Formats: sequence, structure tokens, C-alpha cells
Amino acid sequence: MARACCSLNVEPATREAAAAAVDGLRAELEAKGVTVREGSWGYRLLVVDDPDGNQLFFNYPNEPASGNA
Repeated sequence: MARACCSLNVEPATREAAAAAVDGLRAELEAKGVTVREGSWGYRLLVVDDPDGNQLFFNYPNEPASGNA
């Protein structure tokens, strides 16, 4: 198993746009039946396990962690 930290590039490059992009990704993945969960690595994450057993971490901008990955 591997872990990959992923970032989403958004325009405009604001905290609100970045958070909306991660929320949008979550909604799209859940609509397709993908299990997503909250996580943390010192900051809030969206965590997705891919079919090969890897974990993909998408960070929310400037939000403190509330759980554990």
C-alpha cells in the first residue's frame, strides 16, 4: 500500500475555491459509488482508497485536523 498526497489546482486560487473543489470531488466520487472518508495528517483530508489498495489524500486548505487517517 502506498499513500499519495494530491492537490487540486483551482481558479481563482482562494481558500474558498479550494475547499469547494475538494467538496465537489467528494460529491462526484460518492455519486459514482466510491467510498470516501475524512482523515487527517495534521490537517483535514479527504481520503480515498483506490482499487490497488493505495490511499489518496486530498487536503482541505488551512483547516485543522479533527480525526485520524
